[in-house]
Amino acid sequence: MNLPSTRPCWYGISEPEAGWIPKTEDIGIIKDTWKNHIHYENSNATVKIEGLKPISPIQVGGGSLPEDHILPANIAGVPVIPGSSLRGAFLNWMRKTWDSIEEEEKLFWEELIDTENWRWKPRKIRFENINVDDLLKPFPLNPQQEWQIFYDQSSRNKLGVQWQIPAVEPSKNINPPVIKNKNVTRPLKVKGSLSPICIQINNSYNISEIQKEWLANRFQAMLKEQGVGRGTASGFGRIAKEIPNQGTWEIKLTGMKPCIDAKKELYRWNPQVLRACLRGYFTRLALGVLLKEGAKELTNRIFGSTDNRGKLTLTSYLSNVDNSHQNANHQLWLIQIDCNPELKDLINNLLKLASSLGGLGPGWKRPFHSYEKSFFNLKENKEDKRKLDRGNQFEISQFSSFAESNFQVIGQYLNNLISQIKEQIVSFASQENISVPASNKPELGMIFSIWFSSNQEQWRKIVHGICSTKTCDKSRPEWCGDHKNRPSGYSVRQHDQFCLITVFDPLITAVSDSIQDNILKENQFQLIWGLENTELPKPRPKLRQK
Repeated sequence: MNLPSTRPCWYGISEPEAGWIPKTEDIGIIKDTWKNHIHYENSNATVKIEGLKPISPIQVGGGSLPEDHILPANIAGVPVIPGSSLRGAFLNWMRKTWDSIEEEEKLFWEELIDTENWRWKPRKIRFENINVDDLLKPFPLNPQQEWQIFYDQSSRNKLGVQWQIPAVEPSKNINPPVIKNKNVTRPLKVKGSLSPICIQINNSYNISEIQKEWLANRFQAMLKEQGVGRGTASGFGRIAKEIPNQGTWEIKLTGMKPCIDAKKELYRWNPQVLRACLRGYFTRLALGVLLKEGAKELTNRIFGSTDNRGKLTLTSYLSNVDNSHQNANHQLWLIQIDCNPELKDLINNLLKLASSLGGLGPGWKRPFHSYEKSFFNLKENKEDKRKLDRGNQFEISQFSSFAESNFQVIGQYLNNLISQIKEQIVSFASQENISVPASNKPELGMIFSIWFSSNQEQWRKIVHGICSTKTCDKSRPEWCGDHKNRPSGYSVRQHDQFCLITVFDPLITAVSDSIQDNILKENQFQLIWGLENTELPKPRPKLRQK
């Protein structure tokens, strides 16, 4: 096999330190340099698992650029999923599943693994690197949590790039034709397709066919159920032959999708979108129970942080895309969700709340709708109007929709749901030795109140009336938000027979509805849940049965 004889142009040396110093402007050059490298294939591999697909994005980090961009792992400048990463992930999987393995099979694994110290025995097994240069795509990293909840401007300004192998879309071809010659077998690239992933494992001694089957099956189970690389607790790094089409929950997402570039309609499901959504609601309700620092600490212990993996393992896959509508933004995405059993009840309640009050990803605070925006045409020296789409919403297949627009029924349903989540928060805080104060002061970002209108379009009076960008800056309330200084302090969810507005900003309205000067009451919204007004009549909510 021929090896490169020269360094790529983006590999430099800087004095007094020497090493790899790529710059952000070199990203395009880096990507071009990766193309057309030789892919190593061993026709005599002990086990070869072919036709695998990335069913969730894979991110294997190997250094970073100055502005926090994360580069992929590489060998000699060529990006790979290192065999050492596969080796470590598989060992972790075997340790977790060891007790479920039958005794006969355990004898085989004990030839490879020192089960007392839990490490691979030297020179017994080798996992080959996987070249991924043709698969990598840049994905923007923009931490939103501190900005969305606490209006932290410094976090808003952080933007990086994570190089990922994107998940295959359900509608895309991932098994292109194969061309062969005497030296190498490689997939023929087809427009719109991804090369399938091939796993090669070598043993230093001969093993039987049943042992090869054990090795292949255990490894495939690890790839599908645990994954490799960064973010496996968030559902990244999963690889399998087919995308799972059934989970504990199924999301039906409509409207603008979580995307890379909305203008170019480059859509891609990112598992972190769902995790961030549920994390946000958890923090907002925890602020109503714990002190601010306690709420943030408990969120990190459940959902994870930079230095803490967290207790939650949440996986999600885009399993189907309904293209029956001509407008791409009207697509229906079906997303399958699973989580670790000990947090199932919490995730169940958070999904109910999130689907009742908002959407997912960019535009989550607005229902899907079209609107007109004015643009000044410099060439023709006139103002033009364009029709734009915004927002999204989702339902959970396992939960029925509201069958009627009775504000007392809906209010009691949300009151019970929020109370259950707060009880779970108190329980988790006790387990984590985080103190629960007897009383708590209102904090920016918590859910202050939820408002109801039997007119499902009534929210437009707030979004496109009071908070319209055409409104004079002096009269437009600060809580409407803008892209630079402050996120909007409320979210909207349009249901079949009514709409809801959820308030996160105390500037919008007082906690109590006894104040006359209330902009939501003036626009015919009724308070159905609030921090000082949670005692409502208790009829059982009537939900539509499927």
